[in-house]
Amino acid sequence: MKKWVLTVALVSVVAAPLLASPTTTEKPWFDMQNCAMCKSMTAEKGLIEHSSFDTYATATGLVSVCTVDPAYKEAFARAGAKMMATMKDLEAGKDVGPLCGFCTSYGELMKAGAKSEMFPTPTGDVSVLSSTDPALIAKIQAHAKRTSEEMAKMKEGMKAAAGK
Repeated sequence: MKKWVLTVALVSVVAAPLLASPTTTEKPWFDMQNCAMCKSMTAEKGLIEHSSFDTYATATGLVSVCTVDPAYKEAFARAGAKMMATMKDLEAGKDVGPLCGFCTSYGELMKAGAKSEMFPTPTGDVSVLSSTDPALIAKIQAHAKRTSEEMAKMKEGMKAAAGK
């Protein structure tokens, strides 16, 4: 379960309150200010703006690709260490505070038996979440689809906020 921590945080980190809707009771898919896991990324000044995240559904689950500008590699490592500490607290049953929709969903997939693999790259990482169970594969693929949709909304919101 530890391997999913960095992937969860990296994909989650890009989103901001732009995705939160005040008229819904559903928690935001990404919530960088309030999610106990993701806020480690926003604590590293500039890291979010200098990272990119892409998620793709595959035949057996999903693949996530994170790319970090070289100048932010140390910040990326610090954020990952903070997230790992939060993960250890979660595994120990400690209340770490709220989690965003993405982190909650990812954790549920892991608890359901999804296999997580992470591969470091010179500029970030690639992670795979997969299963051999068709029902779980469908849930993983739905998570990938929602993540891609929410990421697209977030990117549009950021462009609009920047006046582009």
